[in-house]
This record gives sequence, C-alpha cells and structure tokens, in this order.
Amino acid sequence: MATENAVGALVQLSTYRGPALLPICVQALYNMTSAAEHFKGIERIIKAFLNVSSTGIDHSVFLVRALVNCSRYSWLRLRIIEDGALSCLHTLLTSLSAMDHKRALAYDILTALRSLSDSAGCRVDLITKGSIEILNTLLGYTDERGKLLTIKIIHNFMSASSTMTKPMFEMTVVMTTQIVNLSKKEVTLQYCSACLHMFTKEEIRGMKHLALNIIDSMRILLTCSDPLTQFFAISSSGNLFFNNLW
Repeated sequence: MATENAVGALVQLSTYRGPALLPICVQALYNMTSAAEHFKGIERIIKAFLNVSSTGIDHSVFLVRALVNCSRYSWLRLRIIEDGALSCLHTLLTSLSAMDHKRALAYDILTALRSLSDSAGCRVDLITKGSIEILNTLLGYTDERGKLLTIKIIHNFMSASSTMTKPMFEMTVVMTTQIVNLSKKEVTLQYCSACLHMFTKEEIRGMKHLALNIIDSMRILLTCSDPLTQFFAISSSGNLFFNNLW
C-alpha cells in the first residue's frame, strides 16, 4: 500500500511540471521500476513517463530504462504498448543522432523491444505500430550485442509475418542480410540463417532483388562452423530455387 501511494504521489507531482521538481519525480519513478519485484501501481509509472514527454525536459534515458525494467513482466507488456510507448520511441528517435549517449540508448531500446516481442500476444501490435522501422533506424547505432538483439526480435516477429506489409517484409530481409555482412558472432549468424530460412519459405513475395540479397549472404553462412547455421542456409538455398527462381 505504501508503494502504491508513493507512485500516486509521484504521478501527481509530475503533473506540476516545475523545472526543479519534475526531474526529481522522473528519477524517483525510474528508481521504483528498478525494484526486484513488481508492486501494485507499477503499471501507472510508464503512463506517467509518457505524459511527461511533452514537457520539453529530456528524460529519454530514464524513460527507456524504465521500459527495460517494466517489460520484464509479461503481464505488463501489452499495457506498455497500449499506453503509447512505441509512439514515444518514434518521437525520441528523431533526435537520437544528436545525443551523446545514442549508442547506449539504442541498446536499451532494443533490450525493451526484445522483452516485449518475447510475448506472442504483443507481436502484431509491435509490428503494426512501427517496431520494424525502429529497428531499421537503430541498426546504424548498434554494436555486436545490439545486432544480436535486433535479429532475435526479427526472429520473434516471423511468427506474425502475415501482418507485415510488403515494405515491412522487405525491410526485415534487408536488415537481416546487412547483419550477416556486419556480424562475426556465431550465435548472431545462426539467428540470421534461421530468419532467412523463414523468409525464403514466404516466397520473397515476388521481390527478386531480395532473393539476390539472400543468395549473396549464403557465402558467409555456408562457411560458418555452426552446423545449424549451415543447415538453415542450405535449406534456404533450396527454398529459393523451388519457390522463387525456378
């Protein structure tokens, strides 16, 4: 009860939006999401962060880290999406290139999206509300860890690939082939190979240039030491021949 009352008080205080008071409220709300266990009222914190986004005060670091913390809870993930988190992330990305902490922020955004995409019931909403475009924007700011998170998210999205528009589908294929060319980590390439296998089962939706991109990636995947990566690459080659190029 004390924790719930504290959330309510901080949410109320944050509405006053004073230049001295608001940053303290934001810090306190984020600190509460860092608790080891969830508590009654935690679902109000993300909504409060999103409401603060229109104040002109940069709280992007606390917002994204709060998303990371709250998305740990599967029961809260759909609520986070419904409250407008993705719209806020799209707005944040418009100024990402000018931020000093852009690479760390990009990694935290990917961490939150990975957690959200782990819930099958969230994937359609994530796709339709622009998560693929967010991934595409963040790819240029990612290190090896970020590329692994990106391809894991794409892999999760493939279970709802029927909801992707043609441009979305094309974007996921292009991102995957880019990661193949940029990554050196075996586990990342294994996920890429698995995704390409699923893409080729989709018959590339009539886009032959995507098939050519995938074929170009095969030379890297077929020379990997991981047997599963090789298996998916060989299967993808067969799918391309029988479903697309014959």
